[in-house]
Amino acid sequence: MKWPILLAVVLDLSIRCVASFAEGPPDADSLSTARSGPHIDKLFSDGGVVRFQIIQGRLCLDAPRHRKGAETIESDLSFESIVVTADRGLPSVHYVSKRPDQSLKLDVLDAVSVRMESTLNQTSERSILEQPPYGLIGWTIERAGLVDRYEGTTLLHVRYQNPEVFDMHFGSLIERVLGGRSLANLSSETRHWSMTHAIKGTLPHRSAIDECVAMLSSKRQSSRRNAQQQLLSWGTPIIAALHETLSSNLDAEQRLRIQQTIRMLRPQIEDTPRSLAMLMVNDRDYWKLVSPQLSTMQIVAVNDHLGSVGLSQLDASGQPSARVAER
Repeated sequence: MKWPILLAVVLDLSIRCVASFAEGPPDADSLSTARSGPHIDKLFSDGGVVRFQIIQGRLCLDAPRHRKGAETIESDLSFESIVVTADRGLPSVHYVSKRPDQSLKLDVLDAVSVRMESTLNQTSERSILEQPPYGLIGWTIERAGLVDRYEGTTLLHVRYQNPEVFDMHFGSLIERVLGGRSLANLSSETRHWSMTHAIKGTLPHRSAIDECVAMLSSKRQSSRRNAQQQLLSWGTPIIAALHETLSSNLDAEQRLRIQQTIRMLRPQIEDTPRSLAMLMVNDRDYWKLVSPQLSTMQIVAVNDHLGSVGLSQLDASGQPSARVAER
């Protein structure tokens, strides 16, 4: 990259992200909290029935912090019910909310599989989000005989494809279960840190990752073990590539080891914008989704980074991924 272009990008970033890595954790390194005050949510909080976290861009139940049983909150205009069960220490949750404008359901099976359903009562528009333990998160919208489908490796990927509709259905619920932390704010802050990581330059070439994945099916146990250790040594920036390989033709050994590697690379601590950005920096699908919000100089910087790790570059006029509509 030419020095004038790099300088322009850095100056653009400096306006948005004043704090640097050397200055220690900046304000953007913790999730923004929209709500304030002494109110404690009786259902979703440290002192409530269950607690959720955002880990590696996915909604996760904080399994150790749950209270088995049932709770109901009812008023003239709303009804809420939550039931928490547990099998071998793995909690499952069934939550229902009914208001004049919207009905919501949140289900968690064995602490890992998450399903949310929303219905807008005035239009009968129905929205379903399904997050499996591994692989792509799916989001479906049903309205007036049309079905729109989206998918992505994280909630950020899914939301970027139709943010207004996503927030209308799930924004408030996700913000509530995360204790007032907004997914919209997390997306914005993560985008800034992703640019910083892209300019800094990191990480393995995609062909090297693919070679390690191929070695996971080797007949020699030592080769399989060494390949997995190499993947682990590269850290969270390769998670996006590993999720992508799960949708390809793999043998049972490869699939098992890739899932195990993703699990080992997924720290059980809540995301910050800076840590989440490390997950996104080598994810071309992510850059394609955020490209409409980037300046020309930033897209040049991203393309330079993508080329350095063996990924195809973005179209300068990149637009969000097209949705698939079926009648």
